[in-house]
Amino acid sequence: MCCRGSQREGFSLIELVVACAIVGVIWGMVPRGFDHSLMLAAKSLVLQIKMAQNLALNDHRNFTQAVFASKLKEQFPSIDIAGLLKEPQKNMWQVQFHTKGKYTQSSYSIYSDTPRVSATTHYDGRPMSGDFVAVELFSNQCLSGYNNTNVSDYCKNNTSAEVRLGEKYGVSSIALSGDAFCLGKEGERVYFDSFGVPYCGRKPQRLNQAFKIVLSKKNAKVAVCILPKSGYAFISHSLDCKGK
Repeated sequence: MCCRGSQREGFSLIELVVACAIVGVIWGMVPRGFDHSLMLAAKSLVLQIKMAQNLALNDHRNFTQAVFASKLKEQFPSIDIAGLLKEPQKNMWQVQFHTKGKYTQSSYSIYSDTPRVSATTHYDGRPMSGDFVAVELFSNQCLSGYNNTNVSDYCKNNTSAEVRLGEKYGVSSIALSGDAFCLGKEGERVYFDSFGVPYCGRKPQRLNQAFKIVLSKKNAKVAVCILPKSGYAFISHSLDCKGK
C-alpha cells in the first residue's frame, strides 16, 4: 500500500545514469539503418505462410475417385477431373512469390492450383479464375497479389494489401534461395501437403534445405526461412536459416 507521504518528485543522479546506460544498451542492440516497416512485412509474411500450412493441414478434399469430384465439377465446369486424380500433388496449397512485373512485383499469392480442360490454363501455375484462392479470416479479402483482371469475380477489387509487400510496406525486392529445383522461372513457390511438409518447384519436390525469402528495402534486409520436413517458418535478421 502506498501513502502520499512516500511520493518522490524526481530521480537521483545515479538513477538517471543507470537509466541512460540501459537505453544505450538497448539502442546498441537495434541494427543500424533497419527499417521497422520491413520487420512488419516479414512478420506478416511468416503469419501468412503459417496460414497456408494450416490450410493444407485442414484441407479434407481427397480426390481418389471421379465420383468424389463430381460436385466440384458442377461448380467449376472447366476443371479436368482426370487431371485432378492423376496429379494430386499439383493441387496442394501453395505460396507463390511474384518477384517481377508492374502490378505483381514484390508480392505473393496463396492458392490451390487446379487442372483444366483447356491446355492453356491446365495447372498453369498462376492464381487465376477457377483456382482456389485463400481469403483473410476477418476481411474476407483474397490473398493474391498476381493481378486484378483474370481472377474470380469475388477477388476483383477485393484483394488484401498484406500480400502486396511493395505497396504496403515499401519492400523493393524479394530474393529466393534454396534447392536448385525451387528456383528459376515458375519455380518460385512453396507447397504444403496434408501433413504440413513443404515442397517447392514447378513439379513439387520435398525440400532438402531451407527455403529462404530475403525482403529488401533500401539498404536493409531481413530473411524469412522455411525449414524442410517441418515447414517451420521464422524470421532471421542475420539472413542465416541454420539458426533454428
